[in-house]
Amino acid sequence: MAVKELVHGDLLKQVPRNALANILSFLLHVVIGIWFVPYLIRHVGIAAYGLIPLAASLTNYAGLVTVSISGSVGRFLTIDIQSENKESANRTLNTAFWALFLVCLCLLVAIAAFSFHVERFFTIPQGIEQESRWLFFSILSAFLLTTLAGPLGAIAYSYNRLDLTNCVNMAGTLIRTVLVIFFFYFWGANLFWAGFGYFFGASFILWGYYNNGKGLASFLHLAPKYFDRPRLGQMGTMGGWILINQVGSLLFLQVELILANKLLGAAPAGEYAAVLQWSTLIRSMAGIVSGVLSPLVMISYARNDFEGVEGIAKKAVFFMGIGMAFPIGFLCGLAPNILSVWLGREFAGLAPLMVLMLGHLVINLAVLPLFMINMAYNQVRVPGLVTLFMGIANIGLSFFFVVIGNLGMYGIALAGAIMLTLKNALFTPWYASAVMGKKFSLFLMPMTKSVAAAAGLGLSAFVLRHLVYINSWTGLFLVSSLFFIIYVPVVWYLLMNSDEKNFLLSMVPEKMRKLSTKLRT
Repeated sequence: MAVKELVHGDLLKQVPRNALANILSFLLHVVIGIWFVPYLIRHVGIAAYGLIPLAASLTNYAGLVTVSISGSVGRFLTIDIQSENKESANRTLNTAFWALFLVCLCLLVAIAAFSFHVERFFTIPQGIEQESRWLFFSILSAFLLTTLAGPLGAIAYSYNRLDLTNCVNMAGTLIRTVLVIFFFYFWGANLFWAGFGYFFGASFILWGYYNNGKGLASFLHLAPKYFDRPRLGQMGTMGGWILINQVGSLLFLQVELILANKLLGAAPAGEYAAVLQWSTLIRSMAGIVSGVLSPLVMISYARNDFEGVEGIAKKAVFFMGIGMAFPIGFLCGLAPNILSVWLGREFAGLAPLMVLMLGHLVINLAVLPLFMINMAYNQVRVPGLVTLFMGIANIGLSFFFVVIGNLGMYGIALAGAIMLTLKNALFTPWYASAVMGKKFSLFLMPMTKSVAAAAGLGLSAFVLRHLVYINSWTGLFLVSSLFFIIYVPVVWYLLMNSDEKNFLLSMVPEKMRKLSTKLRT
């Protein structure tokens, strides 16, 4: 199927800009994530550090109250804007924004009550109770600001202008990090300043999304008069099932730190949280790749281009999987070296935990684009129920491995790997293909190629680290560069078919494309 039959050319022209912005955003998160975690551990200690990602993870639970509205606004707003229905677009935007505004006001009271009694819920190291309360209050309040920013960010999504969204997000991340360093330097290390950085960064993102929206769609206005109760009901119906799915996802992805804190204590939870940063980083990277292609699926559906939906989804699974295979394979193969260089030799023993956290992601991240199919076709009920059931089973299996199996933090990681892979290797690709009326095997081959690529790369890295002594960032960079130079042509010539090559090349500017014609097979 030719590229022009898959998606309109105007969408493909924006993809390189979105991809570049996403890559820059990811690189920024890599640099900050790799440097900032050891910085925080050195200044506040491993036990206190564990409270920061724990507080951040709670925003996902608070988000359950708002997801029924915010989770569906992107779909409805995209359809309104792509059909050039300005009145309906205003009603969709304002209904979501003002409903979330009222919810956030109510949540603020609950957040304050929880935060200033946080020691009743979690294990807090002695002596930092007060600053821990302010940390939780600031981070959870920052969540309220990003929640309000959600409908405004959907405007850029509807126009496939993810480059603008990423610029705002990068600026917010930089502001948050710089502020923490600034206050630590002049007023001393304190968890209060870490929370303040989160809050100020979220404030900037809200302001940035608002300005982006005004620039892209001047016909959209925030005004309570556009609030539409029937529209709220439409978004709420779809959002209700998204809520069920979100609950299940949280039981998979965000329950780990809570279980580690309650079952193992503050110090082991801090170690678990530190290693978990690599999983978070890879998931962020996956969100970048998925974020570039997901709007194409939604916009193609809004334009009734169903062949485009199928073609983009299949290619998105391939590019997602093959893109994630490289960092996952590399990190798993060199896990002891990376942990030693990053945190110190005493952390090298956590390498099996790192492999357990990362290895399964080559499957579980490859299917991310398929969730957008469920959203586009408004078929979110069954996935929600399945995700909820599997998430509950994940908690039960975690308790079994930790309490009865005495596997400690490894039991928590193992339970998540097993249950998440069972769901995404079998149910997710089957349901997406069924929604489109296609065969189950539609997405299996791209996933198989990704697993093979990650396994081959991981094994090669494992062998190399026994032959070459790698004990510095320079060494890791040189080795990763060597692997990447080999990996790209192997993928191009052995794993990609002509349709996938043409699709990828179609997003390259014309002048650069001429230089790439010799690569065609």
